[in-house]
Amino acid sequence: MPQIVSIGCEGGGPETKVVCQAKVPLAHALERTVTSTYSPAVSEYALVLRVSGSIQTYGAEGLANLRLYKSRQVITVDIQIPEHAWKSLSASKLREYIAHQVFSAVEACAARLARESLVQREPLLSAVRNGISQYLGSNRDA
Repeated sequence: MPQIVSIGCEGGGPETKVVCQAKVPLAHALERTVTSTYSPAVSEYALVLRVSGSIQTYGAEGLANLRLYKSRQVITVDIQIPEHAWKSLSASKLREYIAHQVFSAVEACAARLARESLVQREPLLSAVRNGISQYLGSNRDA
């Protein structure tokens, strides 16, 4: 069964691996807490971290390319992360940054679906918040 909230990562250089690795425990936490899409229109929220590095950049910090593919029942969004936004962060601050960006992305997806009354916004966001809390809480033990 595919994840309801999937988080891919495309790095713009070998040094971006740290960001891509930091998102893995968040994806696992969301897999545990987000057990429904809360939407009849989608079966997956497909988020992609586009992490700028020494070889490639992906644009200004923020969300880009939000698209709802009704025939495939997928909503996608790119989370663009410039080098200056992540490179100097400690491991715990990087986790907080990724969590914030992922929450913003799901919020944007929910807002897009809400325009057509296609989502139960608050239950979705609550489930995502719970996953993020688990992700950030597990950092204290590491």
